[in-house]
Amino acid sequence: MPPPPKPGTPKLAGSNASEREKNRKASSLKITWGTVTPVDSYQIQINVGNNVTHVNTGAPPKLLANRPDNTKHIIRVRAKKGDLFSPFSDAFSVFTRPKTPDRPRLVGTATTADDPLADVKARAANSLKLTWPSVGSGITYDLDFGGGDVRNGVSPGETFEDLEPNKLYQLRVRARDEARGDVSDFSSPLRKVRTRPPIPTGLSRLGFDLFFQQIQLNWDSVSTFPGHKQSKWQLGRRKAGSTSDPQVLATGNLSLTHFIETNYPLGTQQEYLIRIAAGKNHSFWSPALTVNGPIVNLLGIQNSFAIIPDVGAAVPSLLDQSDPFRL
Repeated sequence: MPPPPKPGTPKLAGSNASEREKNRKASSLKITWGTVTPVDSYQIQINVGNNVTHVNTGAPPKLLANRPDNTKHIIRVRAKKGDLFSPFSDAFSVFTRPKTPDRPRLVGTATTADDPLADVKARAANSLKLTWPSVGSGITYDLDFGGGDVRNGVSPGETFEDLEPNKLYQLRVRARDEARGDVSDFSSPLRKVRTRPPIPTGLSRLGFDLFFQQIQLNWDSVSTFPGHKQSKWQLGRRKAGSTSDPQVLATGNLSLTHFIETNYPLGTQQEYLIRIAAGKNHSFWSPALTVNGPIVNLLGIQNSFAIIPDVGAAVPSLLDQSDPFRL
């Protein structure tokens, strides 16, 4: 009895290019080949570098599982009838795809963290610092922010700029082999991260009213951003030099850009800071404005304004000096 005929050249399974590409994954290849008769079974030869393996199988298609990612495979098939083998088919050369990366995450958070409002420095108003585990050498990444914003050729640990404040981004990443241009699947599920609201600027002291122990604070108006109509400013105060979170003194609509505090603690040095709250999403606190209060009130003799100026994000200006009760 003669040996069986040589099978047709292997190829990826699928009736069209899209289906065939779906059968080429990072860790598996689903292949088919031209069948022959008479035949009892087939033997697939797989060459990866210097390693050669054989897989016995029935009729196609055949899923080749547990394959190394982003690696060239040379595949041949031969038919078996009884104890006789056909010649091997012509070779089929194919690469597995790059490995799909884990989901991107904010630097400073755990891989399993899913809080879009994680309170870390990596989450800012106009930028996100993101990372993910590397999947191999010679690999760059495409980071998809949604809405057509895809950053190509990036690396884990980068800070990604030019983002909108207080916007929910649904992030995914894929690996790209720079030499061949081949790409992995995108990571899944999506990682949801919301940028912070913008930080208010220009916080300054307009002046003191010694009689009523009042201090007036002003700041710049805030440009519009997604959700700004429902957002509020929060003005905080803490003892100068403290690293604790400031005590929130007041909250107001963004249309207001000033606040008058009554009963300022005399003879103390205080820091004022301001931030924006969009629901549970807070901006960073602004740079602190340090205010040196009067040593005594109007009943006393001395004040400290001529000795120690205020310091902070904005240069303060005094109220009308012609009023003897204002400094």
